[in-house]
Amino acid sequence: MKTFTLLFLLIISIVFSTQAHAAAQWCKGTIEHSYIAKDGTLYIFGTWRNQHTAVCNVNTARDGVSVEVCKSWLSMIITGKAMKTPMVVFYGEALSCAEIPQYSAAPGPGYIMLSK
Repeated sequence: MKTFTLLFLLIISIVFSTQAHAAAQWCKGTIEHSYIAKDGTLYIFGTWRNQHTAVCNVNTARDGVSVEVCKSWLSMIITGKAMKTPMVVFYGEALSCAEIPQYSAAPGPGYIMLSK
């Protein structure tokens, strides 16, 4: 029984020590494309992810991002894309910028910033 208990505790400690933990992420790069789906969801394809991720919705609040903020972000995204300006998209919690869930499974960012 002692051997089983020790083995169990060893396995549990390995599992918990190797688990990835979400942390704040500042995703930096350029926006390759953006589009708005018919439901109003704004999607971007950032070079840090190389996949489409939902940002917000221009018709209704999404994941704490209001319509007004979404429309402002859309303006910034259009400007950044047109001028090929690097951008920063901040996520409060993500495993890494490359692992942000795709499409509508993506969390709403904390902010979007034009960078230099």
